[in-house]
Amino acid sequence: MNVAEHADAAIERMRALGVSPTPENFMVWYHYHAGTYPDLRHTLDILLRNRQAFTETRCAEIHAKFFAAEAEPEGAIEASEHLGEQIDRVLSFLKEAEGDTSAFGKALAIGHRRIEQATGAEELKRTISGILSATRQMESRNATLEKQLTASSQEVDKLRIDLEAMRHEAQTDALTGIANRKVFDASLRTAADESMETGDELSLLMIDIDHFKKFNDTYGHQTGDQVLKVLAQVLVGSVKGQDTAARYGGEEFGIVLPATPLRAAKIVGETIRRKVVGKTLINRKTGEKLGKLSVSIGAGRYEAGEPIGKLVARADACLYAAKRRGRDQVVGQDDLTVEEALAAEGV
Repeated sequence: MNVAEHADAAIERMRALGVSPTPENFMVWYHYHAGTYPDLRHTLDILLRNRQAFTETRCAEIHAKFFAAEAEPEGAIEASEHLGEQIDRVLSFLKEAEGDTSAFGKALAIGHRRIEQATGAEELKRTISGILSATRQMESRNATLEKQLTASSQEVDKLRIDLEAMRHEAQTDALTGIANRKVFDASLRTAADESMETGDELSLLMIDIDHFKKFNDTYGHQTGDQVLKVLAQVLVGSVKGQDTAARYGGEEFGIVLPATPLRAAKIVGETIRRKVVGKTLINRKTGEKLGKLSVSIGAGRYEAGEPIGKLVARADACLYAAKRRGRDQVVGQDDLTVEEALAAEGV
């Protein structure tokens, strides 16, 4: 299916379900039919199978969960409003066409009766002439409608591209080019919900660059930025499928690992550690070697029903345990001492 077909399918689905034709709802159902976000499609399929009503409240919750983790930038709001106007126009066009079709059908029915009842050639000629006139009017109206729908479809397509670009920008860390904190938080919430539903394990890696302040102080912030970019590239190359690598803040990164036991998460962490420690940072202008990089990594496992913040705090505690033990290593929550585990739980 192409863009216009996805848009048509979304509008038709909203009509069938009695969903208000707002920009927010259109965004949800457009991406459902386009298959852009597997998690969104999975959620809606569950609701559809269970014959759940798509009330205004439920629609707002779905949009907020997948598209509105933070306030939208002004440009996105303006584009969304314009998109809403285009949807209203399309619905208006379709309503007018429905009225025209009905009127044309009545004209044909009347013409048919008059032909059957015609008593002379002149009367038959007038009746046929009337039918031809109604047919030409319908043809003209259909041609106008087609142009209107084509123009609106092109505008919707342009707005969709603009919205996608703004959405990508809003979800991307400007320096490293990987997912930002907003995406990290949303991905972790979604993964926790799915873990509760399916019973699959969920793990989290928190990653911090060792001696990062030294790089900044010794070689300057540009070199520090280069270090962050190098690590981001390693993380992106180390995740797959539903995994999400994101910049958490400063020199700390996180990786959300759905359907992944703690043991497997530690293996992922060890793979990342080895990739990083094998890299030597070089000044591109002078060729000077600036030293090797290393990272400390903490691995936590989600406990069903616990607050997400508790999982992050536990993975962070493992990260700082790795720092205390000499850096350049992976520490899982099952590697913590009794005292460290109690401290991680705030006891």
